[in-house]
Amino acid sequence: MVDAEQRNLIEHMKTWVIQAGQRIEKARESGISYREKTSLRDLVTPIDLEIENFYRVAIKKVYPTHKILGEEKQGEQAKSLQGSVWIMDPIDGTLNYIKQADNYVTMLSYFKNGVGQVGMIYEVSAKKLLIAIKGKGVFVNGHFIKPIGKQTCLAQSLMSVEALDLNDALSLYEFSQKSLGLRITGCAGLDAWQFALGQTGLYLNHLFPWDNAVSVIMADLLGFKVTNFKGESLNLLDREYVVMAYPKIHEEFLTYVKEKFED
Repeated sequence: MVDAEQRNLIEHMKTWVIQAGQRIEKARESGISYREKTSLRDLVTPIDLEIENFYRVAIKKVYPTHKILGEEKQGEQAKSLQGSVWIMDPIDGTLNYIKQADNYVTMLSYFKNGVGQVGMIYEVSAKKLLIAIKGKGVFVNGHFIKPIGKQTCLAQSLMSVEALDLNDALSLYEFSQKSLGLRITGCAGLDAWQFALGQTGLYLNHLFPWDNAVSVIMADLLGFKVTNFKGESLNLLDREYVVMAYPKIHEEFLTYVKEKFED
C-alpha cells in the first residue's frame, strides 16, 4: 500500500506535470522563440525557463525545505542528494519541440537520501503519463507495466544510440550490427519510456542527472541496469556516458568497451 504521505506527493506531482504540459502546449501554439545554449543543437526556449520556475515555486510552496536540481538552473541547485531532492527536466527534447512539435516530454523525480522514490515522464502531445514508484512498479496512464525480463539477447533487440561523439573511439556503428537495428529519438525521456515497454534492449547516451533520474528509479522495478560505461552507479550530480540495458546485454556492452580501450 502507498502511505498517505507518499499518496499526497504523487498527487502533487501528477498535477504539476500535467499543468506543465498544458503550459508547454499553449506556448507552442502561440509561437516558439529560442536561443542557443551551447550550440545550434542545444537550444532553450522561454517556456523551458518558465516551466522550471513553475516546478520550483510549486515544490517550495508545499515542501519549503526540499532541495532542487533543475536543467535550466533557475534557482539554487542541490549540491548533494542527502535529504529530500527534486530533479527536473522542464522540456526534454527541446529541439524536437521546436522542429517537430512532437517527441518531447517533461520529467520530474523525487529522491530521498540518494534513493529515487517517485519519477514521472509526461509525454505532452500524446497526453500519456508514466509513473515509477519505488517498491510498487511502473504505470502508464494507470496501467501496470510488467517487467520484460526475457529480452536479454542483443541480436533480438533494437538499440538506441545518441552518444555519437564516441563512434570513433568505440566504433558504435560496428557494435550496432550485433542488434536488430538502430533508433534515435532525440529525447532521453522517450528513450527511457520505450525501454520500459521493452521496445529497445540497449540505450547509450551522454546524459545529465535530469535526463537519468526517472530511469534510475525504473531500473530496479523493471530488472534492467543503468550505469556509466565502467558499470558503476551513476553520479546524479554530474554528466556521464550512460548505458541502459538488460543484464546480459549490459555485460556484453561493457566487455566490448573494455576490449576497445585495451586495444
